[in-house]
Amino acid sequence: MLKNDEILVIGKIGPKISLALSKNNGKIKFIGSQSLLTLSVYKVNFYLNDTNELVKIKESKFLYSFYPLIKNYQKYKAVSNVFRIINEVFPSFFESEKIYEITLSYLNALLKENEDIEKLYVLWIYHTLWILDEINHILFCKGCGSNLIKIYKVGEGSFCFSCKRKGDFEFETFELELIENMFKLNFDNIKKIKFDVKKFITIFEDVILKL
Repeated sequence: MLKNDEILVIGKIGPKISLALSKNNGKIKFIGSQSLLTLSVYKVNFYLNDTNELVKIKESKFLYSFYPLIKNYQKYKAVSNVFRIINEVFPSFFESEKIYEITLSYLNALLKENEDIEKLYVLWIYHTLWILDEINHILFCKGCGSNLIKIYKVGEGSFCFSCKRKGDFEFETFELELIENMFKLNFDNIKKIKFDVKKFITIFEDVILKL
């Protein structure tokens, strides 16, 4: 099957496998000998086999690259965490345009940022959780049964926009307000907000990796 799409080539996740995030076709795995520069965006015509694996690139047009991020250890670590989540959480060929766009925004912000790298990562996870809930309604609150919950920690309580239950988490008032309104923030203005980044990363990573 021949497909045409814009893809972000992420790189290897195993000895011979590469991973790409496609704008319209979701996560794509393919043999890593495609001679495409890692962490770059392309317009690509490609063939899929019967199991929806990319087996041949017919033609590709290089658009732009995020390759400088690989040369900075902290940024490379932040990028790797995002792509680890994409690989572990998302199935192949999911509805992906919003995830694709927020990931490109995240990478562009990383190119310019040198201090608040972890804050950008927090916001990427939050936006991704928000998008997942909007698409699938897969999160729910054990307290009130609402499917409007945006943050949920499996087996350890929850925070819900409907019943405001805090579960096992100890949040300051301003942190609760930040969680509730974070979907309105972009990668530029979250850098100006002070909060416990490590705590938010722990909570958000646990949430998304248990979906």
